[in-house]
Amino acid sequence: MKYCVKCVIPDTRPHIEFNDEGICSACQTAYEKKEVIDWDARENSLLNIFNKFRKNVPGMYDCIIPVSGGKDSIYQVY
Repeated sequence: MKYCVKCVIPDTRPHIEFNDEGICSACQTAYEKKEVIDWDARENSLLNIFNKFRKNVPGMYDCIIPVSGGKDSIYQVY
């Protein structure tokens, strides 16, 4: 049995993979989220998208409703 050198998760966990250094994919993802991704740049990119579609009309609402795309969630938006 193989264990992650950082978090000690075993290789019996479904869909877990290890790199050459013995670090599991969960630890690799956590590292990328903390150290690699520029969250300020991503926020600015998201705000630019919002501004592109924002209505600047008094009394009009701007909202985002996340849905799965199924008929129930589309009805919910309606």
